[in-house]
Amino acid sequence: MKLYNIYDESFLKKKLEGLLTKMEIKKDLKIKENIFLSNNILQSSEEQETLKESSNGRFNPYENNSGTTLCIKQSGYIIAACDTRHSGEMNINSREMTKIYSIGDFILTTTGFYADSYELSIRLKYQINMYEVQHNKKITIHSAAHLLCNILYSKRFFPYFTFCCLCGFENKIPYIYSYDPVGSYQECSCRCNGSGAGMIQPLLDSLISKKNWNNCTIQDLNDEDGLKLVQKAFEAASERDVKTGDFLEVYIIKEGEIQKSVFPLRKD
Repeated sequence: MKLYNIYDESFLKKKLEGLLTKMEIKKDLKIKENIFLSNNILQSSEEQETLKESSNGRFNPYENNSGTTLCIKQSGYIIAACDTRHSGEMNINSREMTKIYSIGDFILTTTGFYADSYELSIRLKYQINMYEVQHNKKITIHSAAHLLCNILYSKRFFPYFTFCCLCGFENKIPYIYSYDPVGSYQECSCRCNGSGAGMIQPLLDSLISKKNWNNCTIQDLNDEDGLKLVQKAFEAASERDVKTGDFLEVYIIKEGEIQKSVFPLRKD
């Protein structure tokens, strides 16, 4: 065993150099650790600020997946249409996502938060099936409309973030009912919901409802002209609205008959 003289100058010098090296390594590691932590804290605070700005500091369980839906009724038919773009804030999640649901003899159109829309369609379908089993008869469009109102109102304090229209026939007469998220509803002749509504609804008010057409005889469009109007409306909206595009789904509903067509829209 080798013995060292603790008073030997060379021995003390080596020990001191070793201690200094260890201290420098520890100091260097501490600096790197502090830099790493400060970067993480900064990134975390930036993310929190971004989150606060986007939601105003409040808990927000919804996302507006948007897109556009449209319903019009004329003599003997109803047209329900939607684009198929499913988007987030800055992303396109899907280019082939429908916003129209066939529920028995009725058509439900929805915009807003897709998960809520899908859940609502399932719940309405279940409730309609239960009604028809219990009463042993087909539900009318008016009863189905009130049933949808009850479903939406039952979620009043945590509502489905969805704007709906329910379409159907009763005694060969077409009906469209439009809803807000908490169940208020009304019968209408035309309704557009979603991100393109600001551009399309005035067009429908003028050409379908004939609003402010003084001394004008209201004449219904045939189904071919109605289809052309819907196509032009969505083509125009997709030029200006980034959340509307990809494909156009059109349902032409007649008494006991539903025809579906798909047309291309802008994809950028």
